[in-house]
Amino acid sequence: MKSLVAILAVVTLPGLAMADSKWMGTGEEFNPDGTSVGTYQIVVTNSDLSAGVTSSQAVVTYPDGSQHVTNQKITQSGKGWSVDSDFGKGGGSCYGKDFCENYIQGTNGQAIATTIVEDSDTARRDISFLLDNGKAVKIFKDKLTKVQQ
Repeated sequence: MKSLVAILAVVTLPGLAMADSKWMGTGEEFNPDGTSVGTYQIVVTNSDLSAGVTSSQAVVTYPDGSQHVTNQKITQSGKGWSVDSDFGKGGGSCYGKDFCENYIQGTNGQAIATTIVEDSDTARRDISFLLDNGKAVKIFKDKLTKVQQ
């Protein structure tokens, strides 16, 4: 699990007012057949770099105490954004206030497609699919709560 979940880094989206905020939550990884691989804790810290540009750092902590840090930069452009992350490059957009999507193209045929649902101003759910040549190889389900703005 450690090598795959770390690349997700919990997508942080300007469309959901994530700048200068801290989010904490839990996640679970699944195989495509629905079996659980394991759980993890997530802390995401977002900082404004300039107008429309946000830096995000996600720290994923596994049950054994080991951690993986992933960084990304999100640049807002109109109603969408671009992402430059440790995994690759991509972008996304929101459809209304509470529903967004993000896609990051990695290397070697891998990509991450994420659906984000905002349950309230302080709670959201993310479902991410790690794709290998277009086929889901891992699924990640996260619940996050805003703990600081």
